[in-house]
Amino acid sequence: MKTETSSRAANADYLAFYQKSPLSIDRLRFVRDSYKDIFTELLLDGDTRVGFHRQEDGLLVWQGAYLTRSAETLLPWRAVANALNDLIGQHELTAALDVKALPQENAQISFALPEDAPRGEEETLLADDELRSEEKQERAIPRAMENAPIRDDGSHITDEEVNLVVADGSGFEKGKLRIYRHFTEKKGNNAEFLKKEYGYGGRTWYYQNGENGWVGHSPAGLTLTKTCADGRFERKLKWKETAQRISYLLEMQHYLTPEEEKEYPVWLAQQQEKQPPRAVVVPEVKPVCTEGSVVYLENGQPFTVENIGKFDVHLRDENFPLISRAVSREQLQPLLDAEPRNGGMVLPEVPQIDRDSNQMKQALSYIADYLRNEFDITDADFSDLTQIDLGYTITEDEQHTIQVCADLERCTISKLVDNTLYAQETFASLKAMNRDLLSSLEFDALMEVDSNEIEEREPTESPFVAEVMAKVERLSAAAEPAEYDLTNYVAPCEPTVPKGAKEKFAANVAAIQTLKAVEQRGTPATEAEQDVLAGYLGWGGLTDAFDPGKDNWHTEYEQLKVLLTEDEYTAARESTLTAFYTPPAVIHAI
Repeated sequence: MKTETSSRAANADYLAFYQKSPLSIDRLRFVRDSYKDIFTELLLDGDTRVGFHRQEDGLLVWQGAYLTRSAETLLPWRAVANALNDLIGQHELTAALDVKALPQENAQISFALPEDAPRGEEETLLADDELRSEEKQERAIPRAMENAPIRDDGSHITDEEVNLVVADGSGFEKGKLRIYRHFTEKKGNNAEFLKKEYGYGGRTWYYQNGENGWVGHSPAGLTLTKTCADGRFERKLKWKETAQRISYLLEMQHYLTPEEEKEYPVWLAQQQEKQPPRAVVVPEVKPVCTEGSVVYLENGQPFTVENIGKFDVHLRDENFPLISRAVSREQLQPLLDAEPRNGGMVLPEVPQIDRDSNQMKQALSYIADYLRNEFDITDADFSDLTQIDLGYTITEDEQHTIQVCADLERCTISKLVDNTLYAQETFASLKAMNRDLLSSLEFDALMEVDSNEIEEREPTESPFVAEVMAKVERLSAAAEPAEYDLTNYVAPCEPTVPKGAKEKFAANVAAIQTLKAVEQRGTPATEAEQDVLAGYLGWGGLTDAFDPGKDNWHTEYEQLKVLLTEDEYTAARESTLTAFYTPPAVIHAI
């Protein structure tokens, strides 16, 4: 407590303040504010190492090096103030003398005694020429003790000497092994670690040529001092520079001695035994929902996952296998979480399509070649890689339609008969799909179906398409006023087809709005309205319009929610996976 350091006020300040301020509360505040936020360590008599550090509510004091301290206690500021008061009362808190400048030589001998003052023998013995001049006094004082240390440029304290000092460690017991462990295990900031490990202090150092010196350490770094015939020299290293030198010595295997290398594993094992075992945190592994998984939704009803898309998951009701259900990803995950029997099941992440991958480029090249050779299509639309139309035809009896499309995202080829899934094949990877299918596409092979199997199936039509067609039939069958002439609509041979997704969406909305207007009016559609109705393209490839999370489709999403009823909206969204547009060029080629 009585040792002066740079991390607190000087002893003289305490003596002066305690003398003028008798109140305990004033002394407490002064003592609290006098300590700085600096880790400080000292070597006492008997090489005992202690340290202290300012805290908000007191002074933290420990024994040993801070990182390996054997004991510590927190002294309240009142206890620190009382301890300093006791030291002052026992005359143990001393301040350095304030050395004042002595008068110059001329001033010392210029005084005059009174005339009646007695003369002493000293006056006769001291002659003016016996006084040493200033120049003689300078020559009598060794220059090495007179001048401050000279900053060395490596001429007297070489890099080799510096490396020897650094390789000697902090000077505290097992300090070198602690430094080695920290640097090899890469536990954090090396410079900060060295600052705490070395603390405040120093030791005598003997250089290789036998000359002595001093190695000091403080929060600023290492200071090497050497005294020789040329003078007193000093070389300083910041802790960052010291850390770099230690890293270099470790890399060159020059930091530990052979004896220390043998000692280190034994010491490390002892340190690890002292540390309490760490609890092993096992990350929770949740089951991932895949196609074929059985999930439990409302009221514990079981469903089988048939398809997991970007936006929707298609489910089959186990109690009614012929009924399918599409649920958006955002809606399905809370339903899975609400049912304990799902075991915390989570949906897989949406796969990202890399259009620039070699396999994707190869797949698109195969399909482009096929469409050009089969249908003379030179500008194939690859805007939606999940639905690429590969062909459309009708059976020989002209009773059924057949359509084939490719999904390059899920590496799947789907065949639909009368807008109902007839067959589907999924490949292990896009590479396998390229090798086994896309590299040898043939129209006849793609369109091949079993006629007998088709007849046995009960075709199901898209609910949305069925609803629209039912309304059209009802309108055509209704009694119409005589002033309206029924006209049969003939589609143009080469209609103008919207190319972009937003244009297709606009055509669909216009057709639905026109249909609702015709229904409300109760009269047949005019020729202009028939043109608009014929522009309806279906919702295949327009899944973004049903995704509330798509910022660039937000307006369209809100428009659909207002335009369609809840049942119409659900049916339209479900049709995004089963509705496909066939270009006129393909139809005419067939």
